Amino acid sequence: MSGHVTFERGGTPPPPAASALRVTALPLDVIGRGDTVPVKDDLAFEMSLPAGRAFVRASPTRDWRLNRVMVDGVDVTDTGVDVPLNGSLANVIVELTSQLNPVTGRVTDPAGTSVGDCVVIFFAKDPAHWTPSSRYTINFRPGGEGRFAVKMPPGDYYATAIADLESGAASDPDFLAHLRDDAVSFSVRDGINATVDVKLSPTPTF
Repeated sequence: MSGHVTFERGGTPPPPAASALRVTALPLDVIGRGDTVPVKDDLAFEMSLPAGRAFVRASPTRDWRLNRVMVDGVDVTDTGVDVPLNGSLANVIVELTSQLNPVTGRVTDPAGTSVGDCVVIFFAKDPAHWTPSSRYTINFRPGGEGRFAVKMPPGDYYATAIADLESGAASDPDFLAHLRDDAVSFSVRDGINATVDVKLSPTPTF
């Protein structure tokens, strides 16, 4: 698979020699066979992948994040690309944007006390995005006094916090459906700073 990184208008791309940009492909059905490659100075990239469907992602920088992935004019960011058997896939366009859309907030327990020892989970309201490698699902531990600052693509989300998270659970649709019951809703829009206060919830058991 080969292609180029491009930059949405309105921002200043990093100098090629210092960009440290990486493109990653994550096969949907072949665990452990993904690849991450550095972007060349001319913003081209090339990698070898097994046949099948894969999600293409770009490592974010301080000023840029993934906006979309295009193949032959079709947006495949959330559906993935199809890598042919014994063939190649060219002209994959990975577009970055400088619209960073910060989300800040704090985690508290039911009594209103700040909680730092927990895992915060943001996930899309649309269950179609509850998939492995979805850019609409993130999980992280907050900082001191339960405060956090992250960046998300535009969309409508649920937010919750639990004591701990098993590996892979954040992409399990059944698990996310249980989290949704106690989650709070928030939206991310381009150019607007979002704030969400998250309550610590019991870890679902099912």
